[in-house]
Amino acid sequence: MLHDPQEIARNYEIKRLYTAALLGNAGELTQLLNENIDLLEDVLLTRADTPLHIAARLGHLNFVRTILIHKPSLAWELDQDGFTAMNLASENGHIAVVKELLACDTLLYKLKDRDGKTLLHCAAIHGRLEILHELLTNFVDCVGQVTARGETALHLALKNNQEEAFSMLMDWIKQTPNQRLLYWKDKSGNTVLNLVQSKNMYEKKFQLQQTQTRKYSGTHDHQEQQKHQMLTAATLIMSLAIFLLGSSWTQQTCQLDKKQLRLDQEYSMLFHLQVMFNLFGVVSAAYVIILVLTTGLENGRRKREEVTWPAHGLEEIKMRTWRETGF
Repeated sequence: MLHDPQEIARNYEIKRLYTAALLGNAGELTQLLNENIDLLEDVLLTRADTPLHIAARLGHLNFVRTILIHKPSLAWELDQDGFTAMNLASENGHIAVVKELLACDTLLYKLKDRDGKTLLHCAAIHGRLEILHELLTNFVDCVGQVTARGETALHLALKNNQEEAFSMLMDWIKQTPNQRLLYWKDKSGNTVLNLVQSKNMYEKKFQLQQTQTRKYSGTHDHQEQQKHQMLTAATLIMSLAIFLLGSSWTQQTCQLDKKQLRLDQEYSMLFHLQVMFNLFGVVSAAYVIILVLTTGLENGRRKREEVTWPAHGLEEIKMRTWRETGF
């Protein structure tokens, strides 16, 4: 069966175009567009997976830049799997391509794919810290974006075990009036805290109700220090009291032997008073030690740990966390 020569020629051009996209050959793209200015329009009519999507996925910056010059509207198209070129670049960590697309149209950071995911969501899912930093720095409102399932970037970072991405997002949120995101529920009814607990991760207390947490954390540290000091002091008192008690008894026995138990009433009274005070010191110290240890065991149900989560750059987020025993 014979084919129309024009159709053959067009198919050949499209094949060259997609080959150039795979290889990142921007020169070939320019030559093809010089030969047929409508070539990219033809692609949109025949295929959903555009050359821009292919180049963005592979990180071919010059090819992306060239195609955006000729047809910037391609940046708003979804491929056959429902992904945007922006999300594909983010998924594969091509920050230069992401910046190029945003330079073409800054509103692209709001573009959602078939599942309602934006550029921020894809960066959170795949832990692309540099892209997250770029978005949080230049598009501050993006952090409030949710997917079709009601998930925030925090939900997605946790669900995909991206702890660094989660830490970066939290570090940014705690400096803004966006704490409401910590209590945002996805369509399954899960908040960020629910996900932390369900994945057996440490509960990020300092981010949740920051003022109360900082106050409680400081109080807890102070209490721990006081308990340690009390335990040390009680141990010393008990040791000293036992030592003095034994010393008094030994000294008194020697005196009894030497004087053949002829002690006057005054000396006997002083001796018994000394023994009584030493016994009181032993009992008191023992009580304090038992009390401190018992309190420590009770508080052992809630274990304090200090975790350092790496964030973007050289900064680190110090998070005091608590978890119930048995998690």
